Amino acid sequence: MMHISADTGMARLLAALGHEHRLRIVELLRQGERCVCEITPAFDLDPSVVSRHLAHLVRAGAIRSRRDGRRIFYQVADHRVLRLVDAVRSVVVAPDKARPVGPRARAAGARC
Repeated sequence: MMHISADTGMARLLAALGHEHRLRIVELLRQGERCVCEITPAFDLDPSVVSRHLAHLVRAGAIRSRRDGRRIFYQVADHRVLRLVDAVRSVVVAPDKARPVGPRARAAGARC
């Protein structure tokens, strides 16, 4: 079994969520589990492209799948994925609410 570092896992998850179509898939799954036959029509994309996006999200651990007969269902793998998406949305939508972190910047002209 291959073990990945936390940094690699974080980069993989953030990269998976960093695509507009994959974010839309996660948003569709926010309401609960959906069959691939319900996800695909929400996109003006070839079904194979939607399937590749779904596979990317599964590999990153953002969503998981299960098979029921011939149908494949997807759901968000962990509620924290939705919290992460919400946090990013908050940063983008409300930049005026930013709260800098760390000590104040040194006085102008100070040497590093």
